[in-house]
Amino acid sequence: MAGTCERCGADGATVSLSGAVLCDRCVDNRVSEFTGMLRLPDPPADEVFTGPDARPHRFRFRLWRAPTGVSADAAEIDCPTGEGYRFTLLGQHDADIDALLDSLREQIKAGVSRVDLTPNPHREGWILAGETVSGRFEWNDAGDHDQPYAVVIDGRRLSWEEFGNAFEGLEGWGFTLHLDDLSQALSDETGVVGDIAHRPASLLGNEPDYLPGEDDDDAFLEAWDRAEAEAVDLLQMALPELKDEPPPAGELEDAVLGLRAGIKGRKWPHRHMSRAAGFEPARPVSSLELWLGAAGGLIAMREESGLADEAEASLMAMQNGDWLGAVVGLVRAGIGASAEPQDLVGYINRCPEVEGELDYDDAEAVESAFELILPAWEAAGAVDGTRRLTALGRWGLPRALAWAWNGEFGSR
Repeated sequence: MAGTCERCGADGATVSLSGAVLCDRCVDNRVSEFTGMLRLPDPPADEVFTGPDARPHRFRFRLWRAPTGVSADAAEIDCPTGEGYRFTLLGQHDADIDALLDSLREQIKAGVSRVDLTPNPHREGWILAGETVSGRFEWNDAGDHDQPYAVVIDGRRLSWEEFGNAFEGLEGWGFTLHLDDLSQALSDETGVVGDIAHRPASLLGNEPDYLPGEDDDDAFLEAWDRAEAEAVDLLQMALPELKDEPPPAGELEDAVLGLRAGIKGRKWPHRHMSRAAGFEPARPVSSLELWLGAAGGLIAMREESGLADEAEASLMAMQNGDWLGAVVGLVRAGIGASAEPQDLVGYINRCPEVEGELDYDDAEAVESAFELILPAWEAAGAVDGTRRLTALGRWGLPRALAWAWNGEFGSR
């Protein structure tokens, strides 16, 4: 449900960030401040596309920065809630916005030009116009627990009963159900999607030489890799006494047993930790790799975590200096030290390896990100149920942070 932006007062605010409901423009400004990414342009004005059945379809566009890139959305308006066409195209963070929108328009034209339903000639309702049908699932706002979803085909909303009736005359036929993510990504050949979508653009108060939006992506990635390597070196220099320490006897093994059981159960936060770390169900991982990925996966996500967009955006907005200051400060405070978000912010502000201090607004956003990762750290045994550092966390969090930066911390 859209509301009023708590920062600028604009209507249509839908994103909750740091406890405030903001419009896309204010969210984009905030992300730009944190990451150095260029601000997105305003979306284009509404456009009308006409299908083969002569029905006009007016679309409203949205441009917003998702955790994994720039999302260009188009939703049909002037139709009942829950009906109408919707299209989404995902580009990388430095995408050519004009090209992204042109590709989205082509997707809209292809979508509205296809008609999968035709009026039933014998009674009210619809039947299939051909041998295939495509659409989307839509939440049933009526609160019918027996039918929590409806389907939308050709922009029309159908109940499951109406959808079943559309197969009239096909008794005895076979079928294949194929599910697609409606958020489509452009291919690498278009220059719109790439690894850069997973990389924020600031580190320890010093930005890399290249930022998203410049032409030379390879040079940017090379600069970013250098910055990550320097961050790992700084982490090792800050905590040299831990480099050769073995893990606490028995604690790593016990934590991994709990992690494997939690991941198998696919519940929060285990499922999201595993997805963020890029673990594939068919590929076994060692106990150490599993623990490092569980504790470090949400710091620098290898893949989409499955968290809500605003939650992933909150983690994406974190600077590497925030993570380093928090981990170094927590470890220096010792076993039993508080890992509450406000205390982690205090460690950042007092860490001599990190430049500057967080102002009030930035601290609030950083605390929100820590609230998201603390359940993962607790599941990994790095902090206990009262959010205090454990012996395993003292040994492991620096190693998990180095893992997130594609490096190693001392001996494993």
